[in-house]
Amino acid sequence: MADYQGAIEDYDQVLELKPDYSDAYTNRCSIYLSLGNHQTGIADCNQAIEINPQDSLAYNNRCIGYFNLGEYQRAIEDCTIAIDINPKNAKAYSNRGLARSASGDRHLQ
Repeated sequence: MADYQGAIEDYDQVLELKPDYSDAYTNRCSIYLSLGNHQTGIADCNQAIEINPQDSLAYNNRCIGYFNLGEYQRAIEDCTIAIDINPKNAKAYSNRGLARSASGDRHLQ
């Protein structure tokens, strides 16, 4: 069984030692999203993106958070940015497709 709390504590320690380590925010975001704590996950992705605006995974993770909150247009926008940064990010295409489907978006962008 996953030790989410232990992982969060480890990432907290990483960020205490190196507050500009964007990967720690991105990874901790994934954990918060897995726990259903979408707002906190989104906040971590915001921090990661502020530190590293080219972090495709942070945009993709934030897309998932927005999707789970029913903010489909914001999810689509984040997945589009993730794809612009890394056109080989298959998860971002998949997540954008889910968000488009959920939003009723019938137009290709």
